[in-house]
Amino acid sequence: MDKKQQIVSLWRTCFGDSEAFISLYFDRVYKDENTMTIEKDGKIVSALQIIPYTMTYLGTEISVAYISGACTAPEERGQGLMRQLLQETFEEMKRREVTISALIPANPWLFDYYREQGYTEAFDYSLETYIRPNIPVQLPQITVIQPEVPTTDELFAYFNRKLRERPSCILHSYDNFITILRDLQLGNGGMYVALDEHEKVIGMALALPLDTKNAPSDKKLLVKELLYDSEEIKELLLQELTLQNKVSQATVKTPPTPPGTLPMGMARIIDTKRMIHLWLSKQHESPISKKDFEEMDNQTLTRQLLGYQGRMAYMSLMLD
Repeated sequence: MDKKQQIVSLWRTCFGDSEAFISLYFDRVYKDENTMTIEKDGKIVSALQIIPYTMTYLGTEISVAYISGACTAPEERGQGLMRQLLQETFEEMKRREVTISALIPANPWLFDYYREQGYTEAFDYSLETYIRPNIPVQLPQITVIQPEVPTTDELFAYFNRKLRERPSCILHSYDNFITILRDLQLGNGGMYVALDEHEKVIGMALALPLDTKNAPSDKKLLVKELLYDSEEIKELLLQELTLQNKVSQATVKTPPTPPGTLPMGMARIIDTKRMIHLWLSKQHESPISKKDFEEMDNQTLTRQLLGYQGRMAYMSLMLD
């Protein structure tokens, strides 16, 4: 078995993903050169992927290495293999001149595990509940459609521009955008786009129906990303996608709005010198000196420089 085939086999053993998702991930996301492994007797027993992303940060951009698919064969667990693999991965990230590493723990108990490896909470989110009003929103010059996927250039341009308006946000490439849309389709979800009278994109929602064990009438809708040019467009988008999905309400995942935030992702600064320099170059009246930053432990430094107290950083639509 070659490297990729071994990773696919290990993934199937460790995760409960559908064959359709595994096929999508290994066709579009996986790369041999981004895979870190530990072998025993010629067999891969622990692995993870380093997925490269870009993140907006205080008016500039920094490189992010996102940890995906971290797993160890069940019979090899409890020996510290993942801890060893992460340490090797940090060294590889330094060689690649990565600025920060990010990940989303697959289970709540893994937050504690990754804290032990030097990560700390950095990316929160908030949830809003939308209930469709009895009196519908009327914006006659605007239409909401589910576009055909091939017409993606203008859609991606809008998606990318709106993400870049956020102060500190992980961005997605064009290829990644297509993968996100295909992943939504696997879950019977999709993209809803608001167009003005000139067919210009002015709003976008990426939504996914959630499985319920009850009757179809209890179907739930999760809006994984909502981008819009005005509050009126936001309301119309939510109204139309709930109507088209035959539900009366939706849960909307949004950038964090303190105090009502929930933990999602963790980060670990890899290039501390670059991050400290960027912060001080943008925060001319910083109450914290360069010396103070340099004396902080990595987790405190990560929370401070990513603005965790004010919930500045955000990521969404990560695939793993």
